[in-house]
Amino acid sequence: GALILCNTFARAPYSRALGLFPLALLARVPSPSFLLRYFIVGARAPNSVVNQVRRAVETVPADVLAQRARSALRVDATPELARCTCPILYLRGTEDHLIRKWSVDAVTRAATVPVAVVSIAGPHLLLKMSPRDSWNAIETFLDGVRAG
Repeated sequence: GALILCNTFARAPYSRALGLFPLALLARVPSPSFLLRYFIVGARAPNSVVNQVRRAVETVPADVLAQRARSALRVDATPELARCTCPILYLRGTEDHLIRKWSVDAVTRAATVPVAVVSIAGPHLLLKMSPRDSWNAIETFLDGVRAG
């Protein structure tokens, strides 16, 4: 087995104070395309992808989105990560403006096994926007795990 992470974090990437904002109210406001491009899909994403993401987000109730954001602001999964004994691959989108590099560093520090970090040109939705490069990195990693 192996653990594959993609543009994620083990510990809250932002201050808990952000949870004081009216997140449910903010979640009811449709996200402008420029924000979706900057934080989620990347500057080069076609309008169809931006609209697809917007429609997907709009199907989730605002209170659910707000609760998910609050949970992300409190999470600390570093103890669980430290107990992980299988090989770990971390795919990092170099254009991810949501999850910063320090989150990657926190994952590698928390893990007790080596973490292979592969940087791939792409945004937060790396698997959607750079599927071929992501799959190649995963396949190479798993080949090494099987050989190893």
